[in-house]
Amino acid sequence: GIPAGGHEQEQAHLKCAHGHGKKDEKITIHTMRHTFASLRVSAGRSLYKVSGWLGNSLKVAEDRYAFLTPKDKDVEID
Repeated sequence: GIPAGGHEQEQAHLKCAHGHGKKDEKITIHTMRHTFASLRVSAGRSLYKVSGWLGNSLKVAEDRYAFLTPKDKDVEID
């Protein structure tokens, strides 16, 4: 499920994925992939796991998504 307060965050990510809120832009596989990764990292999943799901190196995942890592969580959620 979506954590408390996560619905608004998910909506914000989906708005970003949908052409930064511009109605004339289409959602693509590329934007869906980034939205998926962003939501997982924001929800507390490890960058290591997300990088594996995406088929990226850990370095690539860190470069793209580390800023989304929750600062107040020490352990990954399942």
